[in-house]
Amino acid sequence: MQNRDSLAAALDYLEDWLAYQQQNNPAMPGLSVAVAQDGDLLFERAWGCADLATREALTTRHLFRVASHSKTFTSAAVLQLADTGRLTLDDPVARHLPWLAENPDPRLAGLTLRQLLSHGAGVMRDGPLPDFWILERDFPDRETLIDFFRTQPLVIDPGTRMKYSNFTYGLLGLVIEAVSGLDFAGYLHAKLLAPLGLAEIGPEYEAGAGPFVTGYLRPSPAWEPIAVASSPLATRALAPATGVYASAAALCAFYDALVFGDVLLSAEARGEMLRKQWQVPHDEFDRDYAHGLILRDLGRRRIAGHSGSFPGQVSATFLDPAQRLVVSLMTNGYNVPVDLLQAGIWSVFDVFEAQSSTAGDAASGSLSAYGGRFFIPAGAVDLVPLGDVIYVASPGKSRPFDKCGEIRKGADGIFRLTEDNGIGRYGEAVDFTFASDGSLERVSLGGLPLLREAAFRDLAARVSATAQRRPS
Repeated sequence: MQNRDSLAAALDYLEDWLAYQQQNNPAMPGLSVAVAQDGDLLFERAWGCADLATREALTTRHLFRVASHSKTFTSAAVLQLADTGRLTLDDPVARHLPWLAENPDPRLAGLTLRQLLSHGAGVMRDGPLPDFWILERDFPDRETLIDFFRTQPLVIDPGTRMKYSNFTYGLLGLVIEAVSGLDFAGYLHAKLLAPLGLAEIGPEYEAGAGPFVTGYLRPSPAWEPIAVASSPLATRALAPATGVYASAAALCAFYDALVFGDVLLSAEARGEMLRKQWQVPHDEFDRDYAHGLILRDLGRRRIAGHSGSFPGQVSATFLDPAQRLVVSLMTNGYNVPVDLLQAGIWSVFDVFEAQSSTAGDAASGSLSAYGGRFFIPAGAVDLVPLGDVIYVASPGKSRPFDKCGEIRKGADGIFRLTEDNGIGRYGEAVDFTFASDGSLERVSLGGLPLLREAAFRDLAARVSATAQRRPS
């Protein structure tokens, strides 16, 4: 278990790192992040703007459309109904929706709920007219969805591989309604949200639910951000696949309760929800899929959760079941690598936990005065003291501590770069200059000056002025 001291120290660093990531990514107008452990909310921060036109600051109470997170809610609802004996995961879907057998493709009559939950049914991803994703038409309504499943054949044989499909989760919503007697929104409110007291989550946009963000597209860094009024969009029959809205803190609370609590699901159902069904084919992150949950290995961790992509908004929430630790992040920019940001957060946790286990409290020690953010012409550098090591981290990277430099104090009292790549300044001395108030104001890394922001800006101004005086 990651102890609270090392986690607190990691979160202190993450606050600066996440702010730097948001401020230096023009595709990310705002960023909201929450972290919870053992059901306790430990970290909740927001940076940037909820709306660029009005310059409204993003707060932790702003709501985002969290898109495919909705599949976790839908899966939880199906597993709840299985817990009460109303259905089983191996039921043919046609048992609950008899009209499905009218499809001329006989394979549809044999589709099971398990295949739908795990994206193993072979159904078209978004139907024949998916341009609702670029806002050229409305999301499909109930009649359109039913007509699709009455008439359209499967794309591939079911049970042969994972093939992600929003339409299959729309179909699961119809199953939930048929079995429970409640509409999808009513079921989520009554059976999943009300028992947990989660007011900052809803199954579909609701006016007055809270302040919603404005979404933005920026396909190219050279473009100006394009505002997308996506928050009020009605996702209609695809709400079970993509309709949910939430805050980051509320998603942390829901995922924690779903996996660790006994209010929503039995222990057996919780285990079933986390059980791998497919490896995601041809995937850059080597992920697996369970029932409404993505599974991913990050170092020694096996994390579970979901990401979501809505026009102008992206999000990701993942938890470590072994440590009961949950991270949720969301942004109102579209071209933002939320999977890399998630991986970066977990990598920071790993570094602080590893140092804490070998050197006691990671936040304390005689080197604590040797930290801070510095600048060189190539970018920002973070000096992060942990135990007897000062890490030379790169806040601009998605994993700031990966293959970073390390500074240690030798028996002769001299600090040296004891870890670095072969192109750097390995083995060279590091000198620290402190101001009269005891603060670290300058570092010489093998002779290379690392300057605080104000000092670097002064240097840049002098360099610019000198260049302008030179004859052309």
